Amino acid sequence: MKQPKKPPCHELSRTAGTASDQQSLCRSCGICCQGLLFEYAEFDPAERHPDWPDELIAVASEQSFPLPCRAHVASNCSIYATRPVVCRNYQCRLLGELIEGIVTLDEARRVVERTRNIAADFFDALAGEMAVDSSLGLSTLFENFRSAAGEALGNQESRDFQKKHKKILLSHARLVFELEARFR
Repeated sequence: MKQPKKPPCHELSRTAGTASDQQSLCRSCGICCQGLLFEYAEFDPAERHPDWPDELIAVASEQSFPLPCRAHVASNCSIYATRPVVCRNYQCRLLGELIEGIVTLDEARRVVERTRNIAADFFDALAGEMAVDSSLGLSTLFENFRSAAGEALGNQESRDFQKKHKKILLSHARLVFELEARFR
């Protein structure tokens, strides 16, 4: 994950959305935890905490763990109080908009719900064409799809490829647009 130059989540501003609102949005959203924005998160090995689930420790390397995060369960961070510093410090664009008073907590939650629905549309379309490995991030899944489907059809840029996979390509483009516009 890139380190933003914005205030970290644990030092949230009180200028607009309250600290409680900001924490509520961050805890319940999890877009960054789901592998939609990043493929992995780096951390200092000294940060490892006994509260971290075995599933997270098992897949972590010396200095990173893959996303989707194994500690993000049922749309909630199960290790929020002991999460890695990179997670504490990450502030997405939507959280920044809440802090600055550009959006309310309810508006931000609607953005998150809409983004989740767009992601679900993409994963549903993808599942119609190939097995979807839920342990992989969005970029890797899409590249796996392009590779597998491209081999079957020849040139990935061909009209046949685009016609056959129109729903996947459009839902992916819509998801990437939403992620770029509201979360990066």
